[in-house]
Amino acid sequence: MTPETRRTILRHAVAVDLVVTAAGAAFLFPTSPLAILAAFLLAVILSAYAGGDEVGLAATAYSVIALAAFFGNVIDVPALTGFAAAGAALSAFTRAVREAGAAPAAARTRGLDLAPVVAALPFAVGLPLLVVVVYTDISDVIMTRYPVPSMLQPMIALLAFVVWKYRARLHPAAAALQPVPLLFAGYTFVLFTTSIWATDAPVADARFMESVKALVICVLVASLAASWSSLRRSLFVLIGTAAFLSMLSLIQVITGRFTEILGGIVNLETGHLYGQVVAPRASGPPVDDPNFYARILLMTIPLGIALALSEKRRLWRLGLFGASALVIGGTLVTYSRGAMLAIGAMALFAAIAARVRVRTMAAAAVAGLLMLLVLPTGVRSRIGTLENILPGGDSVAANDNSVDVRKLYTAAGLAMFDTNPVLGIGAGHYPRHFPEYANMVGSTLFDYHSAGSLGHPHGLWLEVAAETGLVGVAAFSALLAAMFLSLRTAYRRLMTRGDPHLAMLAIALAAGLAGYLAASIFLHESQLRYIGLYAGFVAGISRLVRDGETAGTAA
Repeated sequence: MTPETRRTILRHAVAVDLVVTAAGAAFLFPTSPLAILAAFLLAVILSAYAGGDEVGLAATAYSVIALAAFFGNVIDVPALTGFAAAGAALSAFTRAVREAGAAPAAARTRGLDLAPVVAALPFAVGLPLLVVVVYTDISDVIMTRYPVPSMLQPMIALLAFVVWKYRARLHPAAAALQPVPLLFAGYTFVLFTTSIWATDAPVADARFMESVKALVICVLVASLAASWSSLRRSLFVLIGTAAFLSMLSLIQVITGRFTEILGGIVNLETGHLYGQVVAPRASGPPVDDPNFYARILLMTIPLGIALALSEKRRLWRLGLFGASALVIGGTLVTYSRGAMLAIGAMALFAAIAARVRVRTMAAAAVAGLLMLLVLPTGVRSRIGTLENILPGGDSVAANDNSVDVRKLYTAAGLAMFDTNPVLGIGAGHYPRHFPEYANMVGSTLFDYHSAGSLGHPHGLWLEVAAETGLVGVAAFSALLAAMFLSLRTAYRRLMTRGDPHLAMLAIALAAGLAGYLAASIFLHESQLRYIGLYAGFVAGISRLVRDGETAGTAA
């Protein structure tokens, strides 16, 4: 195969990736012909610019097939014909733009030079787009509702191509060969080895593949965050996305309506709050459970506050504070007690890490207590039930069966760990063996579960210990320790350089990680991609500090 043939195949693969991504985006608006056609036209434009008019025409053909297969009930034949003509025209126009960009500067005396703008697109939108897709899990949300392939995998492949193509600028090897990605790879290898002795090897392999995807996300994020402006831009997008989801959740809970917004990207789940009170709780398809939803929201709160404090533009500062307030509100209306404790843990961690004065900490604590008085009754009453999950709490008297269920999960997990304390029972195997071990510890399992139902560990460390043993605990602990140590080193170096605003980002990332882990005391790891995303940010900021990158470096 000649080099030109390989390049042609690669260009067509990129076009297919873009068309698949466009299909996923179009399914967000399944009844809007304009939005559907716009998504596919954008894929044609990007394909033509990346590979020339021939690839643009191929992308047009691929798009016509996708439109006819998936959107035939919305896009009629005249519209499809018009799309084909528009795709051909745009391919030719994009070729002219490419040629203009390649022409000498003296030859372009008139008109707008779009070539630099288009060339900068992968750096301007690549990482933020990856953050949105990973954080919202919009790909899986669409896949569960419509017959469309995953958006995430083609996007990862496309961004991996971008990183490889611009490797001289992004230095992916430097991003990957750091303690955090390397230890993440070590933990992934441990998950892989458990398939040797696991009862059901495909289950362990599925968990391993999930960790591989998280590792790839980590390396991509660390590679694309090649400048402070790129890193800050992606964090802005992360906070904005969390604030947007929180706003939708607040609207749902306050009004009690709109149970499905944007195809169900957030939803309501009725659950027990306190006493005999049952009410709607905010939830969302990213993790499809109020407690897990709260965990991914709360990790963005310190980032929003840190960026607000370091922002010089007044409107942006107010917007970031407002976004952080929205996320706090969205977290509270999940009524997750673990998240409420985690918010307090994050505040304490950030205060200690930033060496805040005791007097200031005391004043902040008093302000926090006063704020409790203005919270809605449901939230205050839910906070009051925290004593039930603490040692000595009386869950029976409080009519809180969730505590008894979690005691069962814990006892079953400890029994699994006792069975194989060194290597564990196998990655992803806790649900499979839960009924067996629940009966072994002497619980009346079916008081809480119907026959044949599965249980989950509801504790990250319990899950790791039961499924991967002491080896997995050591590997996972090393990964987390490397993340915290990397951020501490980054904070100290940035303070030494006299850049407290960027140092504040390091503290915020550490506080968000601490909050995530605090909430994980009561929750298992449902999606490793969130740890992968966060590990990528940590590796990114660590590399920027190590390489002496300045805040003014362009993206």
